[in-house]
Amino acid sequence: MKYLNSSKHVVSFLLSIMFIFSILLYLDLNRKVEASTGKVVGKITYRNKTIQRKYDSQVVWDDLEQSAPLTNRDSIRSADQSEALITLNDGTEIQLSENSMILLDFSGKDININFAYGSVQAKRSDADSGGGEKTALNIKSGEQTIKIDNSTDVKLAKNADAGLSLTVDKGQATVNQGGKDQVVGKDQQAELGKDKIDIKPITLKIQNPPDQKHIVSLTKESVIDFRWEQVTENPDITLEVSQSNNFAKNVIRRTTRANNVEMELKTGIYYWRISAKNKKTNSTDFSETRKFSILKDSPVLLFSPGNRSKFGYVSAFPVINFSWNKNELSNGFKLEISGNADFSNILKSFDAYSNSISIDSFGAGTYYWRVSTKPSMSELSPQQSGVQSFVIENKKIIDPPSPLAPDNSQKLNKGVFEKGKALFIWQGSNELKKFRIQISSDSKFKNIVFSESSGENFINVNKALNQGSYFWRVKWITGSGQETEFSEGKQFQIGENEKLDLVSPNDRSDFDFETGSSGIEIHWKRPDQYGSFSVEFSTSKDFQKIAESRQTTSYSATVAGLNPGTYFWRVRLLAEDKSELLVSAARSIRILEALSGPVPLYPANNEKIDMAEKDSLKFTWEKADKARSYTVEILQNTSSGQKLILREDTKSTNLVVKDLSKLDEGEFTWTLRANYGENDSRGKQKNPVTKDFSIILSRKTEEVKPSEIEIISPKHQFVE
Repeated sequence: MKYLNSSKHVVSFLLSIMFIFSILLYLDLNRKVEASTGKVVGKITYRNKTIQRKYDSQVVWDDLEQSAPLTNRDSIRSADQSEALITLNDGTEIQLSENSMILLDFSGKDININFAYGSVQAKRSDADSGGGEKTALNIKSGEQTIKIDNSTDVKLAKNADAGLSLTVDKGQATVNQGGKDQVVGKDQQAELGKDKIDIKPITLKIQNPPDQKHIVSLTKESVIDFRWEQVTENPDITLEVSQSNNFAKNVIRRTTRANNVEMELKTGIYYWRISAKNKKTNSTDFSETRKFSILKDSPVLLFSPGNRSKFGYVSAFPVINFSWNKNELSNGFKLEISGNADFSNILKSFDAYSNSISIDSFGAGTYYWRVSTKPSMSELSPQQSGVQSFVIENKKIIDPPSPLAPDNSQKLNKGVFEKGKALFIWQGSNELKKFRIQISSDSKFKNIVFSESSGENFINVNKALNQGSYFWRVKWITGSGQETEFSEGKQFQIGENEKLDLVSPNDRSDFDFETGSSGIEIHWKRPDQYGSFSVEFSTSKDFQKIAESRQTTSYSATVAGLNPGTYFWRVRLLAEDKSELLVSAARSIRILEALSGPVPLYPANNEKIDMAEKDSLKFTWEKADKARSYTVEILQNTSSGQKLILREDTKSTNLVVKDLSKLDEGEFTWTLRANYGENDSRGKQKNPVTKDFSIILSRKTEEVKPSEIEIISPKHQFVE
């Protein structure tokens, strides 16, 4: 009882419990999502940007890499401006567009894909790449099921505001709704509502670029040739190209009577369609919507070993580290090493899934090396690097090591020596593990101010040195105590304590909510010393509470995901042990609240307005939060493009156009954007709201009967 009543033991017991549960909590928060034990049903053949997977037994989403295997009951989703190509075991290809989600279900004998939202395309061929009988493919969405036949290509789109849209580009699909089957064939489009299926032919047929086409370019821009079948009923065709699948923003429109338009576009994901006015129904017909991507392919650049590099060894072969740049469009790389420059005698060949590999099986000789990519898609061609060489020499006495940093005439901060954080680096060796470094105030090394041995190829000098010019050198020490000659000396300067200067953004800068969410670019000047940087954002000036932080070795960083509010930011230079070497002054920024844009009310999109009985046209919209004024533009759509006929600013939520001479029968577009406060850095809304409308005249002047004309002037007029 005395033991149990001892407060000392109770406190020790409670501290032990706290420690154990803290460890368990840390492991739970930082553990990686465990792999599923389910059957592998396919893989990610290609991905662009953010693609995530959730196992059936998990609630956490995990990022997917290229060639990642997919298992039964996996949920797959894509982020904004992201896409993925999924290849199932039987060869079926599922193209997942941006902001889309599906679930793979192989529980029965058929392949079932539960389609949640977004846009997907399924392609099935007659051949079975899996070596077995082709199974049925069913795409389910709520109470509707679409059965995909062999040798069939279909597209499905679904969002919160509309039902399910099905387009068949090849073969046929069967739609089951309410227990009834309906067949949708080639070049047909079906709109699936809750109670009915509306199937209609696609009268406007587009040709190029093909759907889901990946256009690869070595530059940032490419010229795209849009083509479609010639339309005879109404030759006025409007081409629409957008980076959103509902054509709600960043829409480029071109009206033409030709059957093609060439357009220069930057890298990214695009959607396109054509439209024309149907003279029989007086409505607008649309083609199917197709998607294509412009991808920038990077040439393979060789980094290490540098061209004509030399490596020496005494007994053990040296380890050669090969490295090159990354390539987002490849599933891996092939490293080839040859005894001659034309690669007619390839000595070694290695497959690599990252952009580096280390090899230690080279004897003395001259070698040549190159790297080629393994494309992730069939339409891509392998990229091959240039050729570089390196030499390996077998020596009786190894050469002195080469000093690397600080380099000749480099300036170092006096403060890093005072803190013992002045880092000196030299060439290492897998044979010799001990080195001696010397620092002298003269080039002949008669006045040695620092001398020390190290078991690594670097050392932090822990002696405070005065300002001035210094020289340093290094040599090997063998296991038996023998020493090589010293290397050549390198000079460096020690100066006053340096400041870490910020470049941008300026102090008290304002950013809109969109920029704060997508990413603010931070830049600072390069200091004359080594280390990594920590970019810190805090809601308090004393940085007691860090809201966001980024670690980098570059001189810039992008910080995203900031909520509205005022933040203070700074940059710290850190040593290898994360201790602080330099810290910048603090600056502040402000992330402004997201403001809702105006909502157009009249004319609604694609509305037909009969002006026969009207003497004015009134445009109306809902009020936008904190808007100072609004800008309205009216454009007429002609065969040569869009023509601006009116632009006006107003503080009201409506605009009345009384001068009808500006308007005529035909197609029009009106845009509305909100203007915020004069001191607000957002200025005008980036993406104005756009609506299309048309003007018709049910009764024209020549149709008015003489009896309907009323003369209101006096019968008798007097002139003085």
